[in-house]
Amino acid sequence: MMNRNESVEKLVEEKLPIFTKASDQIWDYAELMFQEKKSSALHAEIMQEQGFKVERGVAGMETALLASYGSGHPVVAILGEFDALPGLSQKPDCAHHDPIEPGMPGHGCGHHLLGCGAMAACTAVKDYLQANHLPGTIRYYGCPAEEGGAGKGIMIREGLFEDVDIVLTWHPASFNYAWDGSDCLAIMMSKYSFKGISSHAAASPQYGRSALDALELMNVGIQFLREHVASDTRIHYAITNTGGTAPGVVQSEAEGVYTVRALQVSDMLQVSERVDKIAAGAAMMTETTMSKELIVGMSNLRATKAVFDRYVANLKSVLPVDFTPEEEAYAREFRKTYPDSDIPRMLSSIKRSYPEKSAEEVHEMLDMPMPNYYCREYGNSASTDAGDVTWVVPGCQLHVACYPAGTPFHTWQMTTMGKSALAHKGMATAARVLAMTALDFLTDEELTRQAWADFKEMMGDEKYTCLLPPVK
Repeated sequence: MMNRNESVEKLVEEKLPIFTKASDQIWDYAELMFQEKKSSALHAEIMQEQGFKVERGVAGMETALLASYGSGHPVVAILGEFDALPGLSQKPDCAHHDPIEPGMPGHGCGHHLLGCGAMAACTAVKDYLQANHLPGTIRYYGCPAEEGGAGKGIMIREGLFEDVDIVLTWHPASFNYAWDGSDCLAIMMSKYSFKGISSHAAASPQYGRSALDALELMNVGIQFLREHVASDTRIHYAITNTGGTAPGVVQSEAEGVYTVRALQVSDMLQVSERVDKIAAGAAMMTETTMSKELIVGMSNLRATKAVFDRYVANLKSVLPVDFTPEEEAYAREFRKTYPDSDIPRMLSSIKRSYPEKSAEEVHEMLDMPMPNYYCREYGNSASTDAGDVTWVVPGCQLHVACYPAGTPFHTWQMTTMGKSALAHKGMATAARVLAMTALDFLTDEELTRQAWADFKEMMGDEKYTCLLPPVK
């Protein structure tokens, strides 16, 4: 007789072809944030076919959806995503940069796998609850616009997590681990617009007030600011309007988008205030006017201990993943395209995860083209709107290797391998672990209570603040 986890793995396996096919379709769609109409519709159709009650267009977002099965508590939510990234079009399985269509979007962060793996897990949990006549609710959240739109933050603001007991999420990666969030960065993105006065740059320059000068001075100020912030703080930007292409005309307008990231929300807000002062100073120096528009803000991710611990136990129980010689050869081909500068970081990660292993054993693990072991990836200074959810509900984020060790996020390499057997196997592994972990909390009231006790201890006196701009 199979135990529960064996039953769950079998349930995932039975319907995996549905979700593998869907992930490939969504890879083809490659839709940007808030434009994921075909991807969202496919998710909704699949979940309806699997017996879920589906709500489309939730939280005022056309491409957001909820799919629920069961009733009562506990309510376990599994988060999914499906948006692509701009400019990462790439032919599949191609070991050099070769876009399908230059400048077009591509799935360079694995969200086509993320949502489908989450749906596969929800479906297995639903089938298990149904077969065993168990209470509780399993819910899939189809979340748009993780890449810069903070769809989950909008869902929080609209009250969609108020009855949730546990939240689970995962992300395709190049290592296998539960993310404790210790290096996840809070983020705030704002647009700074400068207005000046146009004039003939040669005949009457004295009448001009250059908005582009102001923007450039702002950039100079920020270069100096970078010397005086914590080492984990990031400030980056894009100039989105230079005010024109004619150097003979003093530019009357210019704008740039600036992103501030830091380990703590409070630190991120303090640095953002300093950026505001630099922008105001640049406007003063050039006698222009400046306005700021908040685009998006997200909190850093926090891991609730009870959820983290179940992720670790369940992930280790399904490792190692078996890869064929052909799959390993495929992975090695792409490993050759990565910079050697990443090797010390990868070595450090393995050493810190396995301090008891000899140098020879560590190097043997490093040489594996696909990491089929548990290893904490250090230095993953990313941001995610899943972080906001972990400030309001006990949760954690799982990372599962869908790409060779060391594959950088947001790259053509990640896009090109998105339909590979490596990606599909990683998605299946994630679905198994998510389903096991969801059932841990659905079938153990004491574990859910412990998660909430851990969550309250972790939060202390801190309260969640929505960093999104006000609703217009």
